[in-house]
Amino acid sequence: MFKKGFFMMSAVSLIQVLLIGGLVAGIVVALKDQFVADNTLTGSSGAILKTAEATEELPLYVAPVLPGKQREALSVMTISYRDPTVHDRMVEAGLIGENDTTLEYPTVEETVTVLSFVRFNATAAEIGVASRHVGEQRTVRIFNGEATLVATRADGTSYRASICAGKVSCAAFTVETGIA
Repeated sequence: MFKKGFFMMSAVSLIQVLLIGGLVAGIVVALKDQFVADNTLTGSSGAILKTAEATEELPLYVAPVLPGKQREALSVMTISYRDPTVHDRMVEAGLIGENDTTLEYPTVEETVTVLSFVRFNATAAEIGVASRHVGEQRTVRIFNGEATLVATRADGTSYRASICAGKVSCAAFTVETGIA
């Protein structure tokens, strides 16, 4: 008697759980007002809410072999390098001597705006990037898989900083997924 009642109550409880789960799922689906398909976010009425370009991050050393359309679309890239511009500030703060060349400068990661792209061959290119200071000109030079940031100040002095070109984690740019 108790076994039969126990199984009957278990069956009723299971049916209740399934009905409640179905009801919740039905309400969620009925009230959902945004859908994603083919990189497009649409509303329940079909109106486009947002589109997104499919992109892929690539290491810096592949920049010279990019097809023309992708070079033209290149607008932002991320680079990291040891920043020698902090030398004067470190001298002023008394952290180093004026002629101290034995230290390693701090590594900075910078997202830069691309201004121009000059391709010389399949292993060499120059990418002009926006400067941080008035009158300064900065170029990222890629030659045989090695990259260097060259900055020329308004007074004509310049500095060079090596950029890691082989890893997306320290220097990268983004292109459309179709070519990656």
